[in-house]
Amino acid sequence: MREQKNIENRIYCLCKDIEDFITCNKIKVMHSKLFKLASLFVAVLLCYQGFSQSNLIYGIWEDPASSTYYFVSVDPATANKTNIASIPGMTGYVAGGTSTINTSDSAYSFMGSESGVIKLYQIDIQTGNVLNKNTFSFTITGHEYNSADSIIYAIWNDVTDYHLVTVDPVACTKTSISTIAGVTAYAIGTSSLDCQHGEYNFMGYMGGSLWALNLDVTTGSILNQNTFTENVIGHRYDTVKDTIYALWEDKTPQVYYLVTFDAATGQFTTVDSITNANPGYVGEAYSYNSSTSEYTFNGFIGPTSTLFQLDANKVSIVNSNPMMLNVVGYRQFNYCGQIQTEIETLMQYDDVLVYPNPSFKEFNIDLGKEYKQISLRIYDLTGQTVFESTYSNTVSLQVPQISIYSGLLLYELRSMDKILKRGRIIIQ
Repeated sequence: MREQKNIENRIYCLCKDIEDFITCNKIKVMHSKLFKLASLFVAVLLCYQGFSQSNLIYGIWEDPASSTYYFVSVDPATANKTNIASIPGMTGYVAGGTSTINTSDSAYSFMGSESGVIKLYQIDIQTGNVLNKNTFSFTITGHEYNSADSIIYAIWNDVTDYHLVTVDPVACTKTSISTIAGVTAYAIGTSSLDCQHGEYNFMGYMGGSLWALNLDVTTGSILNQNTFTENVIGHRYDTVKDTIYALWEDKTPQVYYLVTFDAATGQFTTVDSITNANPGYVGEAYSYNSSTSEYTFNGFIGPTSTLFQLDANKVSIVNSNPMMLNVVGYRQFNYCGQIQTEIETLMQYDDVLVYPNPSFKEFNIDLGKEYKQISLRIYDLTGQTVFESTYSNTVSLQVPQISIYSGLLLYELRSMDKILKRGRIIIQ
């Protein structure tokens, strides 16, 4: 376990060091491209060799005999549970999609209670040690980690309105991005986060009807909203295919289907029916592995609680095993999918260089080729835009000094509504 943790940290540091090396030094074209791609190729090999834990599901289990809560892993192929560590003082789990995994820090966060007091927990995935535990009095649901900016997004109800917010599990704080106008309730089990386009998706009630909402995580503005009448739940985003998978119960013949869901149109497409699966699933007990294209959920065959592991490409049941354990808050790693996505991006846009980094004053962006139109947005860790501009017919950009800011900022380059590059810039 310790060796796997070390491998995981080396890959994260390797990717970070590569980016810093390339952006801090204006070394162009073939040398930088070959070096970066070769290093990421090594990371991919290490990923597939050393990341056996990436196939595991992580969650929270209550031992009914002792009422003790444990942080556990579950093997989706066998339904076998492994207790990683007990969680001292915990007396309840807060439902509503409050669990998430920070893949950068290998930390699992969730909301639980301790003698009636709601706490926000952060747990080291390898050891099960509680890293942070603080009182959290906000009604926040639908927690989703964005691997593109390392931020957790969620929905907060302040009794009067619903808001899109960011959540910091270390400081145990929330930051409101915007009010979601018209929403009066949140449908549990319907949130997902599209890290490639920076969009948060969920279903909520507006005017007594259910709506599928698609939000921009930076501004909180509603990009798309569509009325929705079907029972589609258990939403999970595939970071490689850029697709949302979910479960649909067709109530007429009472058959369960795996479906893909389009957050922009509010339409879903059936992949196939799930053989032998009775209608119904265990809340907070579904997950998706982007690297293997497998959707896992705790459902039923007859009266028997069963863990289904599905091949999302053709909905064949890879494994189905009795699962009588009360494990909730399912989450899985998606390292391999993220590395694959980054390699695809590098192969297309690796000539984009940002330098110097760190920057004391202004900095430059070398695009590698001429773009008819390109936009640049620089924003802080809360998603607040600090600089934004659009350029025409250019091969390089010069960004003026952002004098009132210091520290870590994020940047995003877009052309023709397509993301060319995202990264970090340090202002000193």
